Amino acid sequence: MPVMKYTDEQRTEALRIFEEQGAIAAAEAIGCHRSVIYDWYRRAVSADIEKTEEEQRVEAAYQKAIRLRARRRMLTRIDNLFDRMDEPHIDFKGKDVIKVTYPTASSGDIKNYVTSVAILIDKYRLEMGEATDRTETVTLEAVQERIRHLRAVGE
Repeated sequence: MPVMKYTDEQRTEALRIFEEQGAIAAAEAIGCHRSVIYDWYRRAVSADIEKTEEEQRVEAAYQKAIRLRARRRMLTRIDNLFDRMDEPHIDFKGKDVIKVTYPTASSGDIKNYVTSVAILIDKYRLEMGEATDRTETVTLEAVQERIRHLRAVGE
């Protein structure tokens, strides 16, 4: 089978159709097999991904700065949420949206604050590379001792 030559315009149009309608539609539009479209797409994507070492270093530094800023913001938000639990609490009531101020947050609002704090702490620890789950190891002897104790209490 002879190798067909396609112009840059045909490739560009085929990739545009591919992104909008898929490989089969793109292949039919220019008269080739869909594997050709996939190959062009892979090449186009890899060309966008390949970066020089300097570009990679700059990107890594940028991501590091963004992550540091995000971690600082999480800690600040955690601190602010703890403070808000003890401060006067503002709520809006009714269809006329009346502003109501309470001396402190309600138990439901405190629960929401605590949940938010717990989630932020978990995400902060995850971002720092710390464990977000706790694993305990119990020896067989400890389990047997606990069983003996429960049996003694039950008798």
